[in-house]
Amino acid sequence: MIKRTIQILTVLTLSSGVIGGIYAYDKTLAKMDQLYAVEFRLDQKILSDRQSQLQDQIWKIEDRYGTNVDLMPQADRDKYRRLLLDVKRVEEKLQKLRIKMD
Repeated sequence: MIKRTIQILTVLTLSSGVIGGIYAYDKTLAKMDQLYAVEFRLDQKILSDRQSQLQDQIWKIEDRYGTNVDLMPQADRDKYRRLLLDVKRVEEKLQKLRIKMD
């Protein structure tokens, strides 16, 4: 009789442990999906802000010299070209990020 009671208690304890473990694992995975979504939005926001900042700098140079690179001093010409490349890189990263989330 005592042996049977111990067996029943053992089965109940193990079952509770397994169910609790599955529940905890499921809750963790659900939070991971939310974490990835937040991380994606944060990355997208950072890249968008960087793109806006670069574009503002490009417009300032264009307001001062126009789009004709030959009229710019060497330092501003180099900066202008670097900014154009940086904007292109940021746009590519944003595009990859959008494709990754789809």
